[in-house]
Amino acid sequence: MWTSPPPPTSDDTGTEPEGEPPVTPVATVAPSFRQNVTVLRFTIVPSKTSRSHECGVVTDTGGGTTTILDENGEETELSGDEGTEGEEICLITRGKKGGGK
Repeated sequence: MWTSPPPPTSDDTGTEPEGEPPVTPVATVAPSFRQNVTVLRFTIVPSKTSRSHECGVVTDTGGGTTTILDENGEETELSGDEGTEGEEICLITRGKKGGGK
């Protein structure tokens, strides 16, 4: 079914109005919501671990080193006088360059 267009109004001449300037869009930058903000704390997470846990029983201390016996029966000598002989301890150690202890 075909319908006809609505009848023209008295001010509808069918032509564009004259004298109005063309509209040109202008980009505006929204203000940042981060203004006047101070960071209180940030955390840096390394891609490689730099510390490990060494757990075991102290077998010897003195002279600036501690020797521990781990669950695999291996003795590891660490720098620092920690614990007493026979004590079970866990230490957080940092590896040296090249993967050594």
